[in-house]
Formats: sequence, C-alpha cells, structure tokens
Amino acid sequence: MNTFIKPVALLTLFLISSCFNSNKKSTKVFVNVDSIFKADSGYIDNYTSKKLLNEVEFSFINDSILNNDTSIQIKYYSDKMNKSIACCLSYFHNESLVFYMIDIQSGLIPKTEVFDYHHGNWNCCTNKFGNFLKHNQFYSFEGCSTGSGLCSKYLYFFKKPSEICEDAKVIVSAEYNWDYHKELKSDVIIKDDSVKLFYHYIQTEDNPKSSIDVKFQTFGLYKNRRFKIMDSTNFAKYFLDKPW
Repeated sequence: MNTFIKPVALLTLFLISSCFNSNKKSTKVFVNVDSIFKADSGYIDNYTSKKLLNEVEFSFINDSILNNDTSIQIKYYSDKMNKSIACCLSYFHNESLVFYMIDIQSGLIPKTEVFDYHHGNWNCCTNKFGNFLKHNQFYSFEGCSTGSGLCSKYLYFFKKPSEICEDAKVIVSAEYNWDYHKELKSDVIIKDDSVKLFYHYIQTEDNPKSSIDVKFQTFGLYKNRRFKIMDSTNFAKYFLDKPW
C-alpha cells in the first residue's frame, strides 16, 4: 500500500474533447483513495470506478455514465515523488469512446479543471485508454486526427494533464487514401526527456517518378511543456511538421 496517499484527496479532472478550452471550478470533495489505488500502477474495474465517481460530483457525470449499461474502467499510475496519481478513465457512450485524464493529489480543497479534446471524427488509431503510458520523466497518450480518407496518430507528452496541448505532440503514424496514397510508420524510443523517432514514409503517385519511399530518423525533446524536434530537415521535408 502506498503510504503517501492521504484519505483526503484533490482530484484534477481533464475531459478530452475537440479543443483546449478550459472550464475551471472549485469544489470540496473528500474521497478515501487508499482502498482504490492500491499499487504503483494498475486498472480499476467498472464497479469500483462507479463507486469512486458516485463519491464525487463533477459536471461530466450523469445517469448515462453511471447506469448499468455503461462500462467504465480506469488505468492509473502513482507518482510517489509528487504524491499524485495520474489516471485515464474510459467508457463508451452512444457507441463513441470517451476518456478523461485525471490527476489526484493530496489536499484539502480540491480544484477541478476541464480541458476539451477529441479524436477527430472517430477513434481510428488507438485503444480505449489512448495507450496512456508512464515514462521516467513524463506521461504520454495517443490522439487521432481524421479526415476524408485520413487517419493519423499523434503522441502527446505531459507531466500533468493541465500541460496537455498542441505544442507537446508529435506525429507517429498516418495513412491517407483519396486522390493518391501516402503512409507514415514509425518506431519510437523514449529515454529520459529524449524521444527518438525512426520514420518510414511512403507516397504513391500515378507517375512512378513522383513516388517516394524513404526511411529516416530524428529525435526530439520534451521540456518546459513543449516537444521540439531537434533535427527537422527531413521532418519538414515530408511535411510532418504540418497537419495531415
């Protein structure tokens, strides 16, 4: 049992939806988290997740979330140094996947902040938790961008959910099939605050001379709430620095 977690907790909630508009409010919430988040990392089942949500009054909670037909799961990581727990709450609503990033810290006066973001028109690129992962220096999750014939995947980096923003992401894969075909694949290696990216870019045209099939690598740093590509020559050449 992690002894640093106090029975009284501050929950900072982040709704992931279409844009990063904040909706802030303060409320007093007293939740005993000792019996819920028992390990350094893990998953909370539907029953326990709903028990937790029933103890907290947040604007996003409604009958459709808490009813018996809705299945909720929470994936979490404990940060002993900062005495906090980072969570991803996931559920299906009207056949759409919805998930929230939650930060739980010890404190007496909880504060709730809501940041909106969504996976384009649909979730085309990741799992129900957005592949939420903890690294040595920060966390990451996957977000999708969609369009006509397009599905692309971005990796977002953050130390706490309030830092999630468009300046802290990098494209890791994409596929476009409309008037022509282009495809991007990558392998990602994360160490400390450095992110190595090994890309494979393919573009198929009617004229074979215009087609492209190239592999290259680059790296970036996540620092001061921003992710920056340090070697951007090929990254910019193949328009990876622009929305697909």
